[in-house]
Amino acid sequence: MSINCRGAGTRGINKLKWIRGLRRTNNINLLCGQESQLVNPLDIPLGNLWGNTPFESSVVGSSGRSGGLFCIWDPSFFTLLHEVKHPNFILLSGTWAGLDEVRFNFVNVYASINAYDRRNLWDELINLKSVYPGWWVFLGDFNETRVKEDRLPVSGCDSDMAPFNNFILMAGLFEYNMGGRRFTWMSDDGCHLSKIDRFLVCKNFLNKWPSGLVTALPRIYPDHCPLVFSANQARLSPVPFKIFNSWLTCDSLAEVVIASRSIGRPCSSKELNLMRKLKKLKEDIKAWRLGIISDEEEALKKLTETINDIEIRAEVSGISDVDKVVRDDSKIKVLEINLRKNLDLRQKTKVRWDVEGDENSKFFHGFINGNIKRSRINGISSNGCWETDPGVVKDRFFKFFAEKFDDHTLEKPKLRNGFFKK
Repeated sequence: MSINCRGAGTRGINKLKWIRGLRRTNNINLLCGQESQLVNPLDIPLGNLWGNTPFESSVVGSSGRSGGLFCIWDPSFFTLLHEVKHPNFILLSGTWAGLDEVRFNFVNVYASINAYDRRNLWDELINLKSVYPGWWVFLGDFNETRVKEDRLPVSGCDSDMAPFNNFILMAGLFEYNMGGRRFTWMSDDGCHLSKIDRFLVCKNFLNKWPSGLVTALPRIYPDHCPLVFSANQARLSPVPFKIFNSWLTCDSLAEVVIASRSIGRPCSSKELNLMRKLKKLKEDIKAWRLGIISDEEEALKKLTETINDIEIRAEVSGISDVDKVVRDDSKIKVLEINLRKNLDLRQKTKVRWDVEGDENSKFFHGFINGNIKRSRINGISSNGCWETDPGVVKDRFFKFFAEKFDDHTLEKPKLRNGFFKK
């Protein structure tokens, strides 16, 4: 969770309780706060912000009443290996539970209100990203919009937005669609609103969680909405069943279709018999496909081991004619398996690669994940409330379209002429 708390002193005890309640309700494992407005880092009441459970923290003091950053996390989820502290950001570099092979870099950002200082900050963040390897997440208050529509009234200086957009492009970052609210900041008089708080992630992070959800929660005490990122998104509908062209190259599929014709004891309704046949066929094809995937993965593993063993022996004693034939044959089989996988990716993306025969799996995976991020229904605004529960979302959609197709005409016009054929 990212929140600009606009002061984290003990005088605002109700605000601290509110933040602590948000952390507990949303099951937050990493809390990043901006604008603590406390010069001495020891004055930040971390325990009041987090609660009674174990935590670790990293804090940067403010410059007078401006700035101040803090990060609090659950040590059972995130293990800190390195940190970098700066007046405008805190970098936490470490590992996440269950993904120990990946280095995660979380950057809690609070950008200056001065445009010149912000430009220098974008350059520093790009240099920082080039130094440390791993997956990147930039979150916080960037004090800048990306398009004019991010402000209300619609305004903005292109000369200020361009460096920020260029920073996102040069750093290879992507932004999740935000739900809950359109803007994250509101002035005290309510006349000005803007979207200046964001979650920006690298491509690897996006590919790992393409269905991630960023929600802007209602603001109560500060003038910024808390932003919550969740990777666990409930599915609104069952996974659709699709036939892929690569399946038609397998002779065993025809055998599955022929064997699936029997539905047991038929009933009197032809439509019901057809429905039962199609349902059984879909279940049989699913089971067949799972078996094919398992066999292909096992075959791919064995073929790869065979190729490696032959190449290791070749480094010691050379390669024999028999090993050469086995190696070439194994490479052809590996190529055929990967070709079938890439055919499925191409069909999913509905994009044809420019060069015939050039199969770029990374390109297609990125295209698929981008489509998932753009078309994902993360929630719906209903009566001023942001609803993410799948049952509520589907019910609202059903009622909306039911009302559109409902017949409100009480008395329909009638044709009195008798020359129309029935």
